Amino acid sequence: MMLPYNPCQCEEHKKSNKILTPLILQCWQRDNFRRPYNHLYLSRRFFEEKLKRKFNLDDYRKIINYFFEILFNNEPKNITIKILRLNGTPITQTVAHLLRNYLIHNEFIEFLDIGNCNLNENNFYIIADGVYNSKSLKAFNMNRLILNNVCDTIDTERIALIISQLIWKNQLIELHLRNLQLNSYDIKSIAEYIEKQNSILLYLDLGSNSLTQDGIEILFKAIVLSNTLIGLDISHNSIGRNGGEIIAFSLPSTKIKYLNISYNGIDAIGMHLLLSVVKKTIPLKILNIFGNEFNSSTVYTLKRQIEAKTLIAENLDVDVVFDRDKNEFYLTPKIVVPEIIGKYLNKYNQLKHNI
Repeated sequence: MMLPYNPCQCEEHKKSNKILTPLILQCWQRDNFRRPYNHLYLSRRFFEEKLKRKFNLDDYRKIINYFFEILFNNEPKNITIKILRLNGTPITQTVAHLLRNYLIHNEFIEFLDIGNCNLNENNFYIIADGVYNSKSLKAFNMNRLILNNVCDTIDTERIALIISQLIWKNQLIELHLRNLQLNSYDIKSIAEYIEKQNSILLYLDLGSNSLTQDGIEILFKAIVLSNTLIGLDISHNSIGRNGGEIIAFSLPSTKIKYLNISYNGIDAIGMHLLLSVVKKTIPLKILNIFGNEFNSSTVYTLKRQIEAKTLIAENLDVDVVFDRDKNEFYLTPKIVVPEIIGKYLNKYNQLKHNI
């Protein structure tokens, strides 16, 4: 039987006090990354096996600083990274300026992830300028990028205006905007650019914001007019029954294949109406609905949709289960974690190559 890896089990590891230096990192980089920097990867286990001690926060800072040095201090056009994930990495003002310069001058990068990076607004504006002027960027993840603690507030109106300009100028096809405190008023400026006929936005994530039925009405009006979006996540908002009804009436006029409306306070009537409009003729394939209200009529409607194969059971975040004691059907949640980040970027590249 294989035992789990534990760097502290060995006596040699406990006594080791080796310090991580730039020279060590440079040697590792030469050994492991001889090819162009398409994939930069350094696992914690690799580190602990080499230095024979546990990984600590100071080591993390040194690795990050070294990474930024080799990435941004080289000629940007000579680095062919297409996907750059900095999720959870603290970004200072210096790094923000380096990243802006890299985005402007590099012609390869297609996806940037700066979610959960504890940015302040000024640093975000610096990076946003790089995204705006990038010639190649197509997907952008900025989930919870500014909040440092629950007391922080964001100028959401200004953030929304910048996002709308990025959609229009940069022709983004995948955009992640979770947990940015965006409200229904902020959606107006974003929707203004989504509804343009030259929009190529395929996926939009607005989960865990402050959207209500008014924001959903504005958003779906834009989606119907542009008719390009195929993936939408608006989970963990507060759209209620009226928001559910707006989605139900608008959905047949869209190309949406993935829809996440979980935890939105939609009552049983709104859910029944929404499920009733799902027909084989509409593109919808993947649906997340748990966290809303359901009654026996709603559950039975969903059961019929599954039996008719209008909806595929594997593509739902709930299971329909029969309770023999109560002689009725009810819903149970199941864990569905689709790999969304980067998915629509890959789809766009496939479509582009097939043309």
